[in-house]
This record gives sequence, structure tokens and C-alpha cells, in this order.
Amino acid sequence: MGKRQAQETDRWGSTSVYLDQFTGEVVTVEDGLKPTRAAAILNQFGAVHFGTFWGIPSQILYVFVGLAPTVLMGTGVVMWLYRRRVKKGSRPEVKVAVGAKQ
Repeated sequence: MGKRQAQETDRWGSTSVYLDQFTGEVVTVEDGLKPTRAAAILNQFGAVHFGTFWGIPSQILYVFVGLAPTVLMGTGVVMWLYRRRVKKGSRPEVKVAVGAKQ
């Protein structure tokens, strides 16, 4: 069961209380205010995943990073169409003499 203590900065809290499913006794309590090093690292993944670690600037960055594949695909299609058009003979052939001195 997850709980949020008043001093926790996370919106949903990171304090957890684990109960025995048959007896209802408290098995373990993980204090969100004093997490282990591993728990502190894992707790940061949520902020990175949702882009809330810098607030609005990180969300704006995520929008541009999310649109980057679309831009890359668009420019790739334009380059492909240009090459396809050039191969059909719109470019004159240039002959170069091998071994000719200038």
C-alpha cells in the first residue's frame, strides 16, 4: 500500500507499507523520506519518464525530441525523391578522360 507523507515532494509519495495477505500484519515499511540509495535512484525514473524533472522546460524538450523522428523521416523522403528523379536522366552525363593531362 502506498502512502504520501506531508514532507514528501513526490506527488503520490514513495512511502510503502507491505501487509501480509492472510493476516493483515505489517511486514515491511519503506520510509519515503529516508530511502535506500537504490530506492532513491529508482524513484527518479518516474520524473524522467514523464518529463517532469525540470518542469515545463523538460516537457518542451520532450516535444522536440518526440518530433525529431518525424522530421528525419520527412527529410529522408525528400532526399529519396530527389535521388530518384536524378537517376531517371534529368542530369547530363559527364565523360572524363582517364590519364589526360591538364
